[in-house]
Amino acid sequence: MITEYLKEIYNKENLREYFHRNKNYILFVTIIFAIAIAVGYVFSDVFYNYAMEAIRNVAKNISSDTSVLTTNIFLNNLEIALLIILLGFLFSIFSLIILFFNGVVIGFMFTLVPAPLMLIYIVPHGIFEIPQLILSVVCALLVTRLEINLIKGVLQRDKTFRGELKNSSVIIKDIVLSITVIVILLIIAALVEGYVTPVIGSAVTGYFGWTF
Repeated sequence: MITEYLKEIYNKENLREYFHRNKNYILFVTIIFAIAIAVGYVFSDVFYNYAMEAIRNVAKNISSDTSVLTTNIFLNNLEIALLIILLGFLFSIFSLIILFFNGVVIGFMFTLVPAPLMLIYIVPHGIFEIPQLILSVVCALLVTRLEINLIKGVLQRDKTFRGELKNSSVIIKDIVLSITVIVILLIIAALVEGYVTPVIGSAVTGYFGWTF
């Protein structure tokens, strides 16, 4: 029974339908994130203290041992992703705030480091890390949607908790699929950031003679 349930979640058709079902959530979260990056860049002075503190906290996890660095990156990002998802039970308000301030920090970084250098050191792992951040917030929104359905099942006379739980089966499957994809993206992002990004960054900056 569990095997059949997992097959329903992880088949290719459901994966395609997942993005179709949640396209509005994905678009909404992406727009918020893009706005946050712009805000962090334009209003860098306003967010200076916050952004610098966030950068210092990230720097604490930096290690000369690549395997340790990769592990630290993965665990740190996993902790943030799980926090974002769990905050979905608080109607995703704080999940969106975390998303926003992550975007602000990225925007702020563009005021400190030339754009070409930023892109070199962000794009290789960012193509995995940023989508997982967006999916984490999407997952939080799904948790909120599930929570609202279950609350209706308790409070509304014409609905039951069990009935709403059954009616929310697709949402539950989407939450499970979201978490799975998030973890996979986190693993890939950590490996790339630990082993690939520094090599590409050093090679490109060395070739062009760029320095921070």
